[in-house]
Amino acid sequence: MRLTSGAYLLILASTPAFAAEPASQAVLRAALVVKTFDHFAAACQSSRGFDKTEARQVTAWEDAQDVAALRGHLADHPLPPGQQQELDGALAQVRATPQLQRAHPCAAAVAVTKAPGSQFGRVVPSDGAPVAAARPPGLTVATAPMAPPADTSKLLPEIDSFAFNTRSKMGMGGFIALDIYPVLLFKSGEALTNVKHLAEGGDKTSLQRRHGADFTRWRKSGGELQIQEKDGGWKTLPFQTTYARLPDGLALDGLYRSTSGTGNIAVGGTQSVTAWEDYRFSPDGQVVRGGGAGSRAEAGNTAVATANRHAGRAGRYRVDGLVLQISYTDGSSERRILIADPKETKGTVWIDGEGYVRRER
Repeated sequence: MRLTSGAYLLILASTPAFAAEPASQAVLRAALVVKTFDHFAAACQSSRGFDKTEARQVTAWEDAQDVAALRGHLADHPLPPGQQQELDGALAQVRATPQLQRAHPCAAAVAVTKAPGSQFGRVVPSDGAPVAAARPPGLTVATAPMAPPADTSKLLPEIDSFAFNTRSKMGMGGFIALDIYPVLLFKSGEALTNVKHLAEGGDKTSLQRRHGADFTRWRKSGGELQIQEKDGGWKTLPFQTTYARLPDGLALDGLYRSTSGTGNIAVGGTQSVTAWEDYRFSPDGQVVRGGGAGSRAEAGNTAVATANRHAGRAGRYRVDGLVLQISYTDGSSERRILIADPKETKGTVWIDGEGYVRRER
């Protein structure tokens, strides 16, 4: 079972936008994750409790995201009534996710910690002031320039290539969809299964120290590319094609969109929600980032459909090493890990590990 970051974005996008003050969007999104985890963790402790493996995974996640500091910040800085009401509504929707409801609460709590959207990093430093972060598309937040991009140059000589694996995720209507995601193969025989961590910079050793749970090993056996699973066995990857890193200064051209969803149609219900994010790149270095969300619900003979498209944010982009760097006209910026076929970018590209399909319009 895997809860995707798209599910968190989808739920937030389908509720009223959080206000920018007094809590930042980064803090609110992290609070949604932590409070969801706390809900299932409390239920877990009331039943069998975490086993040793689960406890290690939970502790590693809490340390990596500095969850203790976030909990302290939330305790010392209560949300105003409007924000609290919106957060409570989002929490109720996340907790009702069918995948989590069907799971044992201990397994559900661990699944929350493993979701890409739960790797939010440190959002409140030791002095308690929120850390500035890039906002997700379509949500209203105060913008601020990001820190200088992390240096990924030390990683480049250690990289062999990028391969691709598959996993299940929730799709539109609550149906389970197949997600194709990239895996970084190091020349040392190690592999990183969450490429978003690459944006932190440093070398392989430092990444492995911070995110050991996302590392495994890879090999070629009988001419087939294989990756080692958690139980120690070896799995032949469903795709045997690998990509090299992209050349610096690569130009992209076209509209690339990532779609996620949820709902209960898959289990006989009548509700479906869809969210999407997109980037429109021009070869001259311009980019517009947008997105939106829509829903449909039926009751008796009545059907209600809603849609909300967010205003695009314009800026300029460049590809530098492993990183797609964007500087927006509003003064904010972001950096994302970009993976694509260096010989043909007019198909699917992966941004922070999420697939974006090129569309005609």
